[in-house]
Amino acid sequence: MKYYSKIDLWYKILISIVIVILITSLVMVIFTFKSMELILAVIIIALIIVFILSIYFNTYYEFKDNYLYCKSGIFCEKIKYKDIKSIKKSKNMFSSMALSRDRIEIKTSDNIFLGLTYISPFNEDEFMELLNRKMK
Repeated sequence: MKYYSKIDLWYKILISIVIVILITSLVMVIFTFKSMELILAVIIIALIIVFILSIYFNTYYEFKDNYLYCKSGIFCEKIKYKDIKSIKKSKNMFSSMALSRDRIEIKTSDNIFLGLTYISPFNEDEFMELLNRKMK
């Protein structure tokens, strides 16, 4: 079962502002640059827009047989249930696969940079209960 990410209002506003700025930049580029520069600029801006929208619309978490599959745009992570040391609710704003401040911290090692993943599924309590069952 897929659990899509909860998305905070602040994140929606931020994404909207960034997309408007990028589209405005795209329009300005079209009227400013010439041929080759125009093509390159349009491609770069379009790729950035697609990248941002892929994170916004394609962030989810899925329970597989032996691992939790976390997907955010082009990024993905497989967290084996047997490797999970702890899970807890968090408000930490570290960059991760979460689009909300209401997050679940999944700890897989003592390394603060490589051993923590933050996710933000709807129905946090239900998700944590199911994850706890999978870990056993």
